[in-house]
Formats: sequence, structure tokens, C-alpha cells
Amino acid sequence: MGYRGARAPGTVAFLPRRGAGITVLTGEYGARVLRPLISPLPGDIEVLAVRNEFFGGNIGVAGLLTGADLGRALAGLPEGRRYLIPDSCLSGGRFLDGTALAELPRSVEVVPADGATLRLALAPALALAPGTALALALTK
Repeated sequence: MGYRGARAPGTVAFLPRRGAGITVLTGEYGARVLRPLISPLPGDIEVLAVRNEFFGGNIGVAGLLTGADLGRALAGLPEGRRYLIPDSCLSGGRFLDGTALAELPRSVEVVPADGATLRLALAPALALAPGTALALALTK
């Protein structure tokens, strides 16, 4: 299992909606890794780097994002999209600042922080051919 413990409970349920775009919210470091993999793909999929103001703006990892920071980012986003966040920013269903998922201004889908599960979450928005950069990167 490596250095990290399980964060997401049991099975993962995604809420795919036909025609809904996807926004992956992550920390600034994660966005640097994901954006080059996701931006060339067809479909309405974007990566949004969430600035961590809670800890002064100099923390870039998704694992230290708080509900306040995600709430601020989500409040300015349109309804009708799927919003994905990594499970690494939650512990026991709460963020570091004590915010619960239900308190966020938009519904979010919690995705275990591994490539295979992210691929499954994105699959309804596009057909990931075996040779695409994301398919290759996420299945290795």
C-alpha cells in the first residue's frame, strides 16, 4: 500500500451526466502534472489549481487544501458540471479546517488519488483510446 493510508471509503461512485463538462480541482502542484496530460484530450475537461489561502498561499499540495479554499473556488464556478477533488484533502470526510463535503457550495465527487480511478472518472466525458497520453500515463 505504500506510505499513505486509505482515504476514500469502499467503492467509488461517480455521477456522470451526459454532456456535463468536468473540472478537476487540485492543488497547484497537482495541476502542473495533470494539465499537460488532460489539456490535449477532446471533451470539456479542465484542471483548476486551487490556491491554498488557508495556509498563507505558499502550499501547493492537494492534501492540504481546506474546505474554505475549495468552497471559494467552487462558488465562482457554474452549476451543471462535474467537480472532482482528490481524496487526499479529506480525513474522515472532513477537510483540515473541519468543513464537511456537504458544506461546499457545489456537489463534488471524491476521487482516490491514483491514476486508474481518475481515468474511470473521466471516461464518461471522452473515449480514452489506449494510445492517448492520459491513458498511457494513468495505466502505468
